[in-house]
Amino acid sequence: MPPGRPEVKPLGPECATLALGKREALRDFRRLVLRACRSAYRLGSLIVPQEPDTHRAAAGRETLVQGAAMNPFDNLLNQAGNEPAHVRAIYDEWASGYDRDLAEWGYEAPAVAASHLRALMGSRAPSACVLDAGCGTGLTGRALQAAGFGIIDGVDLSEDSLAVAARSGVYKDLSLVDFTRLPSPLADEAYDAVFCVGVMSYLPDTEAMVREFCRLTKPGSAIVLTQRSDIFDDRGDAATFAGLEDEGLMRVARISEPMPYLPGNPEFEGVGVRYCGFERV
Repeated sequence: MPPGRPEVKPLGPECATLALGKREALRDFRRLVLRACRSAYRLGSLIVPQEPDTHRAAAGRETLVQGAAMNPFDNLLNQAGNEPAHVRAIYDEWASGYDRDLAEWGYEAPAVAASHLRALMGSRAPSACVLDAGCGTGLTGRALQAAGFGIIDGVDLSEDSLAVAARSGVYKDLSLVDFTRLPSPLADEAYDAVFCVGVMSYLPDTEAMVREFCRLTKPGSAIVLTQRSDIFDDRGDAATFAGLEDEGLMRVARISEPMPYLPGNPEFEGVGVRYCGFERV
């Protein structure tokens, strides 16, 4: 291991049977209460008459909205770029309900991105060693498996999410890694592909992150990542990718137009996702 890099701490097999127990039950109860509050707010907005009592009703609805906003996995749109400890807390808290919520919101990015990676890898896919960078609860790993990839390592910032991912049986190895601290402890040219879905918005330095992905992959490898369409524009990602291509570090294979991201989540109305594919040179 190169000097100065912290040792990777893989999760042991006990993670596969990790019981969240009372903690998980408490989270689920909290989520049910908050959903009931949101439903009450939506219903109230339809039936409250425009009478003097409207002010009181509006105040009550405001209280409900404020209460819902305290939920750490609400207000996701504005979580980009937050401190790692804050992001970790969100996803630790959300781990038990993440898959359910994303399904309700119509989240298709893992499957779409996996199809792009398969197209780039072709017949190499079944034997390729893929790094699922920001694997979360394993949604992305399951999408990779469904697309024909069989050797998948996962890394994430959230230990509780990794515990859920371990139960999926998809991953060869799982490790805690914080990609805001570069270089990561992962070895040079260890992977045939890197897959990073729903993560880049939390990593404010796009160039540094793509350089890291290039370090982790062998020449000829493929990298597929997603980026929110608004952040893609705000951070000038197109120019960043073009600069790295001009440098000879990678070749841009695909940058999609904005596609649907979380169509079932009103907070993300008008926000799309771009699928970006690269070949490591």
